[in-house]
Amino acid sequence: MRENYTKRTAGQFTFREVRTKHELLDTLRLRYAVYTKSRLSGFCAKASEELDVDCYDANARHFGLYVIDGDKQKLVGSLRVVEKGQTEAATMLKQLAHDHSAIDEVLQELPKEHFPLLTYGQESNNIKAYLADPEQQGVLIVEPGRLILSDAFRSIRLARFIIESSLAIYFFSYDAIDKAVLGCCRSQKRFYIRYGFCAIPGTSDNFWDQQHVSGSVLVAAPTDVPSSCRVRLQRMADEFDRTGMILCQNNKKVRRSSVSQAYQTDTALAGTTRSGI
Repeated sequence: MRENYTKRTAGQFTFREVRTKHELLDTLRLRYAVYTKSRLSGFCAKASEELDVDCYDANARHFGLYVIDGDKQKLVGSLRVVEKGQTEAATMLKQLAHDHSAIDEVLQELPKEHFPLLTYGQESNNIKAYLADPEQQGVLIVEPGRLILSDAFRSIRLARFIIESSLAIYFFSYDAIDKAVLGCCRSQKRFYIRYGFCAIPGTSDNFWDQQHVSGSVLVAAPTDVPSSCRVRLQRMADEFDRTGMILCQNNKKVRRSSVSQAYQTDTALAGTTRSGI
C-alpha cells in the first residue's frame, strides 16, 4: 500500500501522474502556452481553445511536476509517455471532449503509427525497420515526449529531475518496460548519452530536420543505464512504487538559465503535427 505523502514543505517539487481530468486539462494548457512561445512553435498548431492535444494523448500516461505550497500543488511542468494502446487518459479526454471541441476532434482520429516519431522526420523508415526487427518483437517500448517547464520554473535542475523521474518509473519501478525511444535536439544528445541512450541504427543527427531544428532519435534499455546513475534511479523508483510520487530532494533555489530554455521542449519530443500525431 502506498503511503500518504500529502504533507510537504512549501517550495518543494513533486513528480507524479495526473489524477483527474482537470489536471490533464491543465497539462494541455501549459503545453500550449510553452510551445507557442518556443522555437518549436511550429510543432504546435494555433488553437482557439489554447490546448496542445493530439490523438496520441489518449495512448499516453501524463505526468506533472508540481510545486508544493502548503496543502496545494501547482503544475509547473509536464511530460507524456506514449504507450501502445489507450491508457486511462483516454477516458479523461472523452469526459473533457463534452466541453472542448478541440479534444473531441482529435478523439475522432486514430494514430497512423504506434509512436509520434514514426510520423515525421526524414529517416522514419529506419526507425520502423528497427522496431520491426525480429529482435524487437514482443519488446515493450514507450516514447517519452512533450517535456515542458513553465517560464518561471525553467532550470536544468528541474528538467533533469523530470527526466530522471520518468526513467526511474519506466526502467526501475514495478511496471518497468523494456526500452524507450525519444527524439531530442542535437544539442541535447549528450545529456541523454549519460543515461545510456544511443542513436537508433540508420539514423543521424539530422533526422528531425524541420522547423529549423535538427534532432536525433535515441533508444535505451534499463540495462544500458550506467551504474553511476542506477542506484539513484532505483531509489527514485522505490519512492514512486511506495508513494505514487517522487519528491525533489534538492532544496536549493531554482535559478533560471538561458541554457535551460533548450530543455523546456528540446529534451524528449513528440511533435504536434496534425498528420497523425
